[in-house]
Amino acid sequence: MTKARWGISALLCAGALIVNAGNAAAQSCRIPQRFPGATAASMDFKADVNANLGDWGTIFMDVDTNGCEVTARDFLQSKLERQNLDANGWKGGLRGGDVYLVTAAALRLGGRGLLTSAIHGEVLEALASYDFAHWGGACARGAGNGCMDDYTVAAAGHAWAGAYLSFTQSITQLPARDAAWFIGEAKRYIKLSLSPQDTLCVRAIQPTASACKACLNDYSAAYQINGDPTALRNDIYNNKKEVLSFEHGFENPNYGLGLLTSLSIATQGLQVATGTPYVPSYFEKVMAHGIFRTGQRHAPQTTNGCQTAWLNNCVGLECSMLGNCISGTCQPAPFGCGEDFGGVKYDAGMYPVKALLQNELALPAGRTLIFGSPYYQFDQFSGLCSPSKFSPTAPFFHDGRYAAYYRLSSQWAYGTQPPLGGNVIPAPLGVTGTGSPASASYGTPLTWTANASGGTPSTTQYAFFRRRDGDTAWTPDVTAPAWQTSNVLSWTPTSADTGSWGIIIWVKDGNTPANMNTYGFAAYYNAGAIQVTTPAPLTVTGTGSPALSPNGSTLTWTANASGGIPSTTQYALFRRRDGDTAWTPDVTAPAWQTSNVLSWTPTSTDIGTWGIIIWAKDGNTAPSQNTYGFAAYYNAGAVQVN
Repeated sequence: MTKARWGISALLCAGALIVNAGNAAAQSCRIPQRFPGATAASMDFKADVNANLGDWGTIFMDVDTNGCEVTARDFLQSKLERQNLDANGWKGGLRGGDVYLVTAAALRLGGRGLLTSAIHGEVLEALASYDFAHWGGACARGAGNGCMDDYTVAAAGHAWAGAYLSFTQSITQLPARDAAWFIGEAKRYIKLSLSPQDTLCVRAIQPTASACKACLNDYSAAYQINGDPTALRNDIYNNKKEVLSFEHGFENPNYGLGLLTSLSIATQGLQVATGTPYVPSYFEKVMAHGIFRTGQRHAPQTTNGCQTAWLNNCVGLECSMLGNCISGTCQPAPFGCGEDFGGVKYDAGMYPVKALLQNELALPAGRTLIFGSPYYQFDQFSGLCSPSKFSPTAPFFHDGRYAAYYRLSSQWAYGTQPPLGGNVIPAPLGVTGTGSPASASYGTPLTWTANASGGTPSTTQYAFFRRRDGDTAWTPDVTAPAWQTSNVLSWTPTSADTGSWGIIIWVKDGNTPANMNTYGFAAYYNAGAIQVTTPAPLTVTGTGSPALSPNGSTLTWTANASGGIPSTTQYALFRRRDGDTAWTPDVTAPAWQTSNVLSWTPTSTDIGTWGIIIWAKDGNTAPSQNTYGFAAYYNAGAVQVN
């Protein structure tokens, strides 16, 4: 799913070496540069938002670089684990940068077939913990904190979180959040990012300094959705109004035009999540074009993206873009339009955002707000120039910003997005289980319970093998396992199986190749040896008969067998009136039962003295044993029925 492609202009910088960042295979791995000599286990969470973003940027870039992705996968998992352990690891508006780099990297791993269940679980934990909050306090446009940075980064983070949950068909737990929730939040933050009530400033440009006005509050939330901004569009075109962004105490194009890169990441994330382009309101489009137009006024008039240092024509809070003061004296921005970070400044060439305004944020037919030549068009990336301000080791313009300003927002969004995927590789399939008893008599049903872990539970199967000590072949043969879905495996040895046996249990699932471990199993466990013995002879004793019992009352006897094969033991009761020779039932047709409690309810015709005997047999009892097929008996004694 890739948006309409808009080519980024070639950078024909005099004396500059242009690196083709789109050719991932040609790049060296960045992790050894940012973390020299480090292992994945050394990863940590950095409370400093910028430093932590740099770590994630390097990991993301290596996930997206052929030949670097496996190491990057391990670093990603380790850093996720560390950040998840910190209660504040995912708190704050600007943590959205971490979120979109993590989720985009995870989906890129999925596209490479490298997204593991361990990483997936950590990503879900991170998304459940992600909590937006203004990092610099409440927004106050007039005090120099417009919060466009918070809102745009939050929009991008939520959009890619929605994309991840959509691809993996997952939801977070505690709290439960699905893709739709994150997508809805992303759209809400996009609107806030371009809102003149919450973030940006729309000012009327006055002809004299004494007539300057503060930010206009003419555009309610309802108007932004349903109003017609054609008049505002025309006023911007006719230089009667301007759209400004204030941050860090002055009108700051890096927090206006520059943050359109975050909106590009957000709109791309939404398209990945939903399969359809984001549809902004007409008002959002006008505001974006207005801030773009203002940025063009602060950039040098050039077609060379390597020569785009911001001009020094930005102004302080009390001034408009044209230098008209609200009150007092206009104070210039402390560092021109580009802030200074360790001796390195932002420049206009860092933001190739024109494609965004020509696609999702394209205006309907009418007056264009984008200045043509000779104004700079913001369609190049100065990070490709040599020397570049960006590097994995840079304290500020590190890989996190490189990914935000160019790789995600431009290359992925309007160049060629690499394959993404949500198929999670299950954890390796393993198995443990119950051990064998030391010994058991033949004829006794034996069971083992296997406990598989990892793999794909819905397709897991088990196979049982036994081998007599001294033999080399297993039963069944290892080339023909008797696979079953139940994890309870059983064997009932016979008299031919006396001796010592080894027991092993195999496991496989739907992902197990047919030739894995030669015979197509993923793992096994050794249940240990069992000695199959000949059972002791079956004997029986039990309760005796009462001396007297009235007819109509039920009599019971409890037989207690020992030896033999308990699971197959059966009992039969016989009675005979004194003086008779035949038993009831006839000894040739005993009424065998598995219960050892036997009963008889005599009637009035049964008055007299009766002898009682109880037979026992088991699975080893031959049909002709003791003539009638019983192994043992006991005489319960006589009972007088009256």
